[in-house]
Amino acid sequence: MSNWLTNPLSYVLALGVISAVASIGIWAGRVTEAKGSVAKAIQEIRADIKKIFERLPPLTSTVSSPMRLTDLGREISQEIAAREWAKELVPLLAEQLKDKSPYDIQEACRNYCFDLSNFQSSEGRVAACRDSAYQHGLEIKQVMNVLGLELRDAMLAHIGLGMPE
Repeated sequence: MSNWLTNPLSYVLALGVISAVASIGIWAGRVTEAKGSVAKAIQEIRADIKKIFERLPPLTSTVSSPMRLTDLGREISQEIAAREWAKELVPLLAEQLKDKSPYDIQEACRNYCFDLSNFQSSEGRVAACRDSAYQHGLEIKQVMNVLGLELRDAMLAHIGLGMPE
């Protein structure tokens, strides 16, 4: 039996094993380094996304269908007594909206409320809307959107269409 130390094939095999182990070590180091880079990039992306969301204005209504008030929208509705105000506005618009689809009613109610010239006789209520917009860091249109959705709901109830579930 020959001694394995004197066999040249043993040296080649040992060099192959050492080379493979070194290659695996280098590869593992690169993978670990890449993982760190990816983790750092993900943290930076998360921070950027948070900054973007901080710059977006809070929503007073959902973007789902049908549109509904968010918690903030319901809070504003109570502050400006939008539901009661909407009930007062229903008779002004009922005749022209009675044969419209729910979508057309929604758009007509929102457009009516976005036009502040429709509320010249309600200057105190418009002032309350401006105050609410200021207190919540919103634009007046977002507060009037709350009134528009409350008006839509009151109009749909008045016409007998009700709000879909």
